[in-house]
Amino acid sequence: MVIETKGYRPGRENLKDLELKVKVNGNEVKFIKFEDNKYFFHLSKDIRKVEDITILSSTFIPKEIGLNNDQRKLGLDIQAIIFKKAS
Repeated sequence: MVIETKGYRPGRENLKDLELKVKVNGNEVKFIKFEDNKYFFHLSKDIRKVEDITILSSTFIPKEIGLNNDQRKLGLDIQAIIFKKAS
């Protein structure tokens, strides 16, 4: 499974600070790698049907880190979730 982002998230490559956790059907899936604004995860072959996806990450407020005057609490900027067989 691939979570593709728009790349707007500061610190998107610092996985410790990002605190990214993904659960499929209530079970955490294993992170594989980050590349080109995409986070890759391994789904177990036991998963036959995806009924629920939960994505957790830390948040940030753009104004507090000097990006702009936006005071909203923001997280990961997800563009797409892609499922494909591993090669």
